[in-house]
Amino acid sequence: MPSHGEIRFGIETETPLVRTGNDDRDSIANDLLEELRNVAEDIVGFEFKSPAFDLGQDWRAQVRKLWETVGIYQSTTPEHFVQCSTNIHFSLGKEEKTPLEEAQRIIFAAIYFENAIESIMPTHWKARRFFESNMKESQTTRASQFDLTMMQVWKKIREKKSIEDLHDLVCHDKDAYRRAKGLHNKNFKWILKGINYMTIELRQIPVSRSAEDTEDWVDFTAAFVRAALAADTEDLDKATESDTTTALNALFNLGNFGLTDRPAEEAHLQAFLRPHGLDGKFWERREKSRADLDDFMKDPLVV
Repeated sequence: MPSHGEIRFGIETETPLVRTGNDDRDSIANDLLEELRNVAEDIVGFEFKSPAFDLGQDWRAQVRKLWETVGIYQSTTPEHFVQCSTNIHFSLGKEEKTPLEEAQRIIFAAIYFENAIESIMPTHWKARRFFESNMKESQTTRASQFDLTMMQVWKKIREKKSIEDLHDLVCHDKDAYRRAKGLHNKNFKWILKGINYMTIELRQIPVSRSAEDTEDWVDFTAAFVRAALAADTEDLDKATESDTTTALNALFNLGNFGLTDRPAEEAHLQAFLRPHGLDGKFWERREKSRADLDDFMKDPLVV
């Protein structure tokens, strides 16, 4: 499993900014304010992309400085946030492509905990059509993956011999033209094709409205990656030889729940991630942020 310093990540966050006429600026804000002056509209959408950080770096200071700079320009109108989200890219060390076995374990955990992850998302966010399941039916000649047990899903994942083939399994574009042209469909919760297969991208995250939001989602993603990689490939192979999920749940720290299906609740996700740094205060912040965002976004139509 990669050590704390070997997981690298980058942040993409979108936010609507308001042109205020405020001329106060510092070196970080120069380009931003020039852009705001040059647009005709009073509202403009910005996407901020961070450099690649190592988890061992002091990345939080840079995230906080960004939000100190842009926060005063952020819109307060819910409708302006409908198309905004947060995406986290991560890579394991400095490999040219994500190592296949690690990618298999991460994407299997993503599928296994898919319903539990959805349970912690804001209510309005669950309705968005841009985050398809990585178990989505491919609409090819093969059977729908929804008919497979979790044990069979792992075996399907293990059959793939390259990161490219694995991506096609779990991020399968249903459009024949796009597939033929090699075009990149990003409408999945997890994408394996980031930066030419060098990064995995979690795209399911809602808009960040503060540095705390952004930091928490980085922490969540890092903890999820570490938890997924803590399950050894050989142990997963053995666990999926059974006809039930009992061995899988024990491997994923869920043995006390008595589950007979995939985990679907926040408590299950908390148990899975607890050994990897997410404490009770983290979940309290996430619950408050989720409630605040749901209240803020209760009226706009989400697409």
